[in-house]
Amino acid sequence: MTHSFAAESDRNNSLLPRAFYDPFNAQNKAGVLAAVSENRLEQGPAFSVAGPSNIASLAGITGGALALLTLFAAAALAISVNLSRSGGAVIELQGFAFPSFIGINIFTAYAMISGHNTLQALFMRLFGGAPVFTLNEAYIFTWDAPQQGYSRKAFIIIMLAPFAVSLVIWLLILLLLPMFAGYLLAPLVVSAALLGPDAWLAAAAARTEPSAEVFALQAKAFTAYRAK
Repeated sequence: MTHSFAAESDRNNSLLPRAFYDPFNAQNKAGVLAAVSENRLEQGPAFSVAGPSNIASLAGITGGALALLTLFAAAALAISVNLSRSGGAVIELQGFAFPSFIGINIFTAYAMISGHNTLQALFMRLFGGAPVFTLNEAYIFTWDAPQQGYSRKAFIIIMLAPFAVSLVIWLLILLLLPMFAGYLLAPLVVSAALLGPDAWLAAAAARTEPSAEVFALQAKAFTAYRAK
């Protein structure tokens, strides 16, 4: 029992944030940084959408629903913009255009999985953090943020940023190069599907009690801490 308790204590200490990033509240940041550096953090609620659970299922269903809605909305918007630009003429994919349409969507959809994670890591770096990249068996980039803590607002932005950035880029392409917007439907839809678990984590962070000021990220999970 003693050995088990010691092992659990070591594991908790290895996850305890040693750095804290908050680009939005400089006045509060100093006090939280002091608590982090003086090891005065107390673990609060933990939340994860990983593994077989009701939450994981609901997050997956939410992501699927968001993907479906995004597909219908984006496709309808792309068609209407293309028709208005072409004077109402029917647009047909002929010759090499159709297989390239399918191929580019499949390729960019796969790439978007890594892109989604990369955008989250980019926002961590933007806020001062230092995420660690790894390449898994499926050749997809994932990230970890060992012993790093982020403020509530920064955490929520990190979770929601990939879909927001993807949507803005796609809308710009639709406005500037409408004929190419259809070739990028799949990555936008994949980003919306991946938004499901991220939105659940963001909502959980928003509901966490106000005393929780440090959010430690582990991919599709977080642990909240408060100063003792």
